[in-house]
Amino acid sequence: MASNNKEVRDKIQEEFMSEELRIYTCDDTKGVELGGALKNIIAFCAGVAARNRSWR
Repeated sequence: MASNNKEVRDKIQEEFMSEELRIYTCDDTKGVELGGALKNIIAFCAGVAARNRSWR
């Protein structure tokens, strides 16, 4: 998760991190937004490709 405020990043990491969930923080908010958008595009395309294979 990204934030320009280090105190906010540290607090959220402290609250949500556990043995099952690891939270990474950084101050690159634009990079995190871009990565999330690209992930969604890749997931959409993978869904379309999987759907097309099942039509055969």
